[in-house]
Amino acid sequence: AQTIDSGSAGGFVLADQDVRSSNTGLGVANTGRNIATGNDSDNTSTTRQRARINADVSDDAVAANFGSSSSTSDGSADIHTGNASGVGSRSTSNVAQTVDANGAGFVLPDQSATVRSTGLGIANTGVNTATGNKSSNDSSVDQRARVAEAGKGSFTGKAVAANNGISTTSSNGSAEIGTGDATAYGNDAASTNIAQTANTAGAGFTLVDQEVKASNTGVGIANSGLNTAVGNNSSNTSDATQSSLVSEAGRRGGITGDAVASNNATTNTNSNGSAKIVTGCACAIGNTSNTNISQTSDYNGGGFAIVDQSLSSPSTGLAVSNSGRNTATGNSSDNDSTVDQDSAVTEAGAGSILGDAVSVNSAISNNTSDGSASITTGDAAAAGNISTTNLNQVSDANIDGSGFVITDQVIGGKGKNPRPVPAQPNGVGIANSGLNTATGNSSDNDSTVDQDSRVKEAGAGSIGTNAAPSDVVSSNASVSNISSDGSASIATGAASALGNQSSTTINQVSDANISGSGFVLADQAAGVRNSGVGTANSGRNSATGNHADSSNTLDQDSVVRESGAGGLFASDVVAANTATTSINSDGDASITTGDAFAIGNDSATVLNQVADANIDGSGFVLSDQGARVTNTGVGLANSGLNGAAGNQSTNTIDDPSQTARVTQGGGGALT
Repeated sequence: AQTIDSGSAGGFVLADQDVRSSNTGLGVANTGRNIATGNDSDNTSTTRQRARINADVSDDAVAANFGSSSSTSDGSADIHTGNASGVGSRSTSNVAQTVDANGAGFVLPDQSATVRSTGLGIANTGVNTATGNKSSNDSSVDQRARVAEAGKGSFTGKAVAANNGISTTSSNGSAEIGTGDATAYGNDAASTNIAQTANTAGAGFTLVDQEVKASNTGVGIANSGLNTAVGNNSSNTSDATQSSLVSEAGRRGGITGDAVASNNATTNTNSNGSAKIVTGCACAIGNTSNTNISQTSDYNGGGFAIVDQSLSSPSTGLAVSNSGRNTATGNSSDNDSTVDQDSAVTEAGAGSILGDAVSVNSAISNNTSDGSASITTGDAAAAGNISTTNLNQVSDANIDGSGFVITDQVIGGKGKNPRPVPAQPNGVGIANSGLNTATGNSSDNDSTVDQDSRVKEAGAGSIGTNAAPSDVVSSNASVSNISSDGSASIATGAASALGNQSSTTINQVSDANISGSGFVLADQAAGVRNSGVGTANSGRNSATGNHADSSNTLDQDSVVRESGAGGLFASDVVAANTATTSINSDGDASITTGDAFAIGNDSATVLNQVADANIDGSGFVLSDQGARVTNTGVGLANSGLNGAAGNQSTNTIDDPSQTARVTQGGGGALT
């Protein structure tokens, strides 16, 4: 408060009152920006087996491997944040300037007041990243079994080279993010009250200059979104490599019993994932203010009065609230399942194989990779500017004889321009709960089976005899399955945006009473501009249930061949390939959006200009009043423009390469 009281003496009064008040604040509240990883391991499991018989055996000769390799690596990551509230500036300002001058003489009161309230409030509970599983897992089985007769002796019994292996990887993951509410206020000017008063009585001359500048500016940013959750981002490889061989390559002797080369393998990859994001509400207000300004000049006496009153009170706010722009991916793993088998029964020496000759490969390859993703967003509300402004200018002059009154009242700037920069509430509110992306399954899955089976007579000896022919079988059998399903769902909260909501009341009053030979010049100019932009979005979401890339590859080669000097004497000869390949890929997606509501400008304006002059004899009145009120608003609301695709997977079963051959090309016989 500033007060000057000159009493009742005559003379000269020069009053200069100046107030400058600034309220500036920055408030930042954060419970977000968290990173959680459930599993980031690197795991390798390897089984390597070798079984070999080279010496002569008077009984059955069996070289066998039984092995398994497995890798299990799961992970989960959860992030749950608390609420966050950020307030840039919160203020109450009261300014009072008063000049009282009583007595004859000359009075020059100059009153100036400037109050600025500025704030930036930021509240964040989002910007979190959760990854359940991004491990690397390798499981492999490497088996070799060999029975070889390469000398002068014999295997008098059966000769068996067999491998049995299982390779499995299991790597699942889940990620969940739940954020608290985020509330931000840029500038909360609860009350700004400014009063300027100049009271003059009995003076001969008064010159009153009153000026007020009050501004409220705020930016509020609230975010509970911008989260990323990935359930499973692991890399998984399951391999089985098997080689079995029964070989007769000696100079004499041989294998008198059955010869069996067998491989049996199962590879499994199991990699599933889920991701879930639930965001809290986001509420942002750029500026909220209540401003009351009054300028009063009261003159009583003879002489001359010049009154100049000007004020401006802009209120500006920007509010951005977001609970959306989240990304959830249930499963983006890379999975490879591979089986490589090679079985062979060969006669390449002088000895013979007198029993049945069987070369068999059997394989099962399974690849399972499912995923689900869900996003649920809280409401988003943004209000750029919410203001109440009351502006009053009053000039009251009572001149007792031979007086003159000049009144200049301007709201919005200096001068007599009726188009000033006024009490102008301006606001931009942006609210978003949409712009989310959910992908249930975007895994890459490959299953490969490569089988080679051979029964070969290429030496001087024979397989079987003419008197006791053998059964000869070369066979491959495989089952390869890929199952990759996905689901995605998005449910957004409501989005509400308000650019500007203001109530403005302006009163300009010029009251002059002159007793005789007076003159009145009253100039009043006022302008109000209300403008706002409100944008609310709960849409523009993308949900894809299944976007997996799956490939199933099969290569089988089965051969029975006679190409040596000896013969292949068989009652039955079989070269066969049997394969089952399948890919199962399903997907579903759903999007449900909340309401979207937007108002650009919601304003109420009351503007009064009053010029009242009473002249008793020989007077003159000139009154100039100008007022302009402009309202501009843009409101945009969207809950659509969403895209949902249940299944966009790419599934490829390569043309199976299968070859089964029975050939005779040597000097011996195939009978």
